[in-house]
Amino acid sequence: EDNYLDDTKVLVEYPICTHKYDKAYRVDYLFHVSGDNYICVEFFENAHKKKDDPDCKLEKNRIYSILHNSDNRYKKVILFRIYWENKLEDKLYFKNFVKDLYGDILKYKDIDDKRIWCINGLNKYIKNDIISESIYDSHINKDNAVISIDEINKVIHFKGSCKDTHLYEFKVKIDQLVKENNKSTIDDDLLDDIYDSDPESELATVAEPCSVKQYYKDNKLTFQGLIWYLKIKDEHLIDILEVNKINNLFINITKGFIEGLEEQRDMLIYLEDHKIIGLDDFVN
Repeated sequence: EDNYLDDTKVLVEYPICTHKYDKAYRVDYLFHVSGDNYICVEFFENAHKKKDDPDCKLEKNRIYSILHNSDNRYKKVILFRIYWENKLEDKLYFKNFVKDLYGDILKYKDIDDKRIWCINGLNKYIKNDIISESIYDSHINKDNAVISIDEINKVIHFKGSCKDTHLYEFKVKIDQLVKENNKSTIDDDLLDDIYDSDPESELATVAEPCSVKQYYKDNKLTFQGLIWYLKIKDEHLIDILEVNKINNLFINITKGFIEGLEEQRDMLIYLEDHKIIGLDDFVN
């Protein structure tokens, strides 16, 4: 893209220190990917290919030290790309090199971001960006009411005015649930007395009284609230297929979380197996 260099830090002749061997290596270029992650690009003169080291073992040792023993805490090299001097006249090779470098920057920009991988996994089934993001955020913080009821209703097909009826019934259920849960809750003053006399007592660590806020606040749901909101009567939905879709929704949420993390893991494994690119491109 035309504005890539304006939006991204490109470091030139940057020193990489290695803690294991107490040595610093200078690298030609570091292209920022995201966070602390960088792709290293080096220009290898033909002299790097030595007759007594045809497999470039010395260069590999240096590269492995940079990849795995770096002491640059905020400059983590995740990938090494090498451009050989004897490829300078090959315009197609150069074009593909730049194209692949930019492709790697896009491919690995979210490599460490579990949130994005999980949201993408969820969205394969939910097919709504806003809902997928809010489900993930509410799952991480169980008391965080961020799931919009209006957005959830966009993916649920109610009969006629049953949407309003269901919302009313949902709030009635939550009120009843809170009251029942709080029947067995110890009085706050008594709880303080127990804690003062014996902080290690199991009674001293009893859960605080249940609150409606643990399920919804204003027009938004917590993760627990979503579970209860999706307990919809069959007669409120347009047909049996919609009933089946709602019944499978939490199965799909679980699958979305798992598959998102699996895809992140697979990408990390792939990157581990392809950390050095171009070292074998030398042509005599």
